[in-house]
Amino acid sequence: MQKIFRPVLDRLIKQQVSNVELSVLLYIARYQDDYGTVVGVHYKDVCDATGICPQSVYDALDGLESKQLISISSSHYGDRDILIIGNKDIYALAKTNGITLDNDEKIPFLNLHHKIFHNKNFYSLKVNSKLLIMLFMFLTEANKDKKNIDSNGCRPIRHEKFFKIYCQMFNVKKNTLRRYMTEIRHFFKIKLSKAVYNIVPKNNVFTRDEIKKKTDDDLLVENLAKVGLRRKPALQKNNPLLLSINLVKHLRKILNGHLRKPKICEAFLKAFSYLDADKDISYPYINKLLQNELKII
Repeated sequence: MQKIFRPVLDRLIKQQVSNVELSVLLYIARYQDDYGTVVGVHYKDVCDATGICPQSVYDALDGLESKQLISISSSHYGDRDILIIGNKDIYALAKTNGITLDNDEKIPFLNLHHKIFHNKNFYSLKVNSKLLIMLFMFLTEANKDKKNIDSNGCRPIRHEKFFKIYCQMFNVKKNTLRRYMTEIRHFFKIKLSKAVYNIVPKNNVFTRDEIKKKTDDDLLVENLAKVGLRRKPALQKNNPLLLSINLVKHLRKILNGHLRKPKICEAFLKAFSYLDADKDISYPYINKLLQNELKII
C-alpha cells in the first residue's frame, strides 16, 4: 500500500524527524504490504531514488528505529526487512475479511500515490515545511486526488488559535512558523482576512495526475522480484528467464489472491530461497513452493 496514516504523521512531528529520515520513510512506504511491512530495503535503491548518500540512509534508518517509528526485524545480503509501526491498512484488511468499519474506527491517511510526493519542489523544503504540507492535506481536499480542488480550502481558523495549535505542535515560535508558511506558498494559498486564516490548496499542484500509475500490487510484486533475485544471486547467472520482464508478470499470477494475507512477502521470499540455482526453474515450481509456505502461515 502507499499510505501514511494520521497517527504516524503525528508521531513524525512529535519525534522531530530529520529531513533525511522523512525522505527515506516516504520512499520505503511505497513498498509496504497491508501490515506496514517492507521487505528487502536496500541502501542502493534508496540512494538511487532519493539522491541521499549511503551512510545517510543507514543513519536515517537507525534514527527512525531509535524514535520507534520503524522496527528493523532482519537483514539479508545488505538489505533490511522493516515494519512501519502503527501503519497497518485497516481499510484493506477490513474489506478482505468482509468487515464494515464504524465511523469511530476509521483513521484518515495520506495517499502516497499523490503526485506531490514525486514533486522536486516538495523535497527541496525543510522538514517541518513538508510536515506542515502533509497536515494541511488532511485538512483540505488536497489529499483526495480529485480533478478539481474545492476552492473553499479547509475550515477557517482564527489567527490566534492557528498559531497556538501549530506552534505547540512543532515546538517553535511564531516567526519560525511564519517562515514555514512562506515556504509552502507554492502549494497552498494562505489567506488572512479579519484575523481568520483560510488555507486553499493550489489546483496546479494538487489536481489529479492523469498519467497511469503503478498500483500498490504492482510495486509490491516488483519489489518482491527484485529482493528475491538479490538474495539468491546465483539464480541470475544460470536462469536468465528469471531476469526477463516476464518474471513480474508471472509473479502477479502466482500471487493473485494472496497479497492481502499476513506475512505473504516473507512466505514468497522463503519459497524463492529454496530454488536450486543449478536446475532449470519453472514458474509452476515456484508456485508449488509458495503454496507449501502459505499452508504454514
